[in-house]
Amino acid sequence: MKLYSCYTRSHKRLYKAYFLKSLPPAVENESYYLDVRGRGDFLSAGFLEALRRKTRLIIESVEANRGSIIVWSDIDIFFVRDFTASVMKVFDEDRELDVAFQREFRNKDEVNCGFVAMLCNDRVKAVYEQVSASMAVHRKWNEQKIINDLISTDVDLGWTHLPMSFYARTHGWPPPDNIVLYHANATFGSDGVGQKERQFKEFGDYLGVAVARPRRRPKAIVRAARRRLADAFLK
Repeated sequence: MKLYSCYTRSHKRLYKAYFLKSLPPAVENESYYLDVRGRGDFLSAGFLEALRRKTRLIIESVEANRGSIIVWSDIDIFFVRDFTASVMKVFDEDRELDVAFQREFRNKDEVNCGFVAMLCNDRVKAVYEQVSASMAVHRKWNEQKIINDLISTDVDLGWTHLPMSFYARTHGWPPPDNIVLYHANATFGSDGVGQKERQFKEFGDYLGVAVARPRRRPKAIVRAARRRLADAFLK
């Protein structure tokens, strides 16, 4: 199954240390680097600009994969196991289905757009074209708000929720035993990336495993530290 993702400079560590590290080997990852400035905090200018670019990439990917099921995933996700069979089961059980979204909350209908499986067809393309047009006009809206508004109407789209095993932090704690992936969402305010890393650490502690490689110190910092030590011994 083909999985699409994109990331910015602010989220590069999340992409490399968590997302790529855990991505199931059978999944074909098509990833884009977006040259967007800023720290990427929720609803910041850079965050919204990245989402506008991402939405245009989604439209292109739907056109390029006509008739296939693809996945678009945020990169603040850690994969616990291969998700492809679970995704295909959802589509096999409903032949009228166009899109399967992760839930935003455990007991509400609102969807989360951080992990979305979609059948590439005209209906899906039309919805994301509407989303792109709305984001161009309403510059402070994110795609999740617009999609939730659309699916609450009689929009021509067959949609459903993915199982709760496609876990997001907004589902509550702790995660289910049959978890497929962990989505570190609900990071409001400043230092969104740091909040996500702390979530991953807590999740790793809960599982009893390390979910990321130790952070490497930049070579320049190491060299500077060595110089300071040498200077101290010479005094």
